[in-house]
Amino acid sequence: METHRRDLDGRRIFTTQFKQKQITWIVRHKLTVAELARELAMSLSIVRQWHHLTMNGDSTSVDAKQKEKIVPVSDLRSGR
Repeated sequence: METHRRDLDGRRIFTTQFKQKQITWIVRHKLTVAELARELAMSLSIVRQWHHLTMNGDSTSVDAKQKEKIVPVSDLRSGR
């Protein structure tokens, strides 16, 4: 498992690129949301939120603290 920076309260900080890469596993039907959450050792609700924001084409980051554009679902499916 990758090492991630931690916030002052100890929570792991994931980059937008990392989140997009992980959601690709769900979009390509390689893992379910629950399987990915277990693999990442994190709350199911967080992975669901990342997936929901990505699937709805949200133009903001999948992370509330960062304001970066996310990759459209069509790019994830095509592997761009």
